[in-house]
Amino acid sequence: ILSKLIDVPVDLTRLNDRAAEMEKAIENLVEGEQAKDEELSYIG
Repeated sequence: ILSKLIDVPVDLTRLNDRAAEMEKAIENLVEGEQAKDEELSYIG
């Protein structure tokens, strides 16, 4: 919407690609935390 108001074209392809990369990284972090929690519960 802002790009339309100020009449500046914005290519959302790179932004969407970056968002997908960030989502993947967050998924990996969450999976790593879950695995760590499972290891600790097994040990404890």
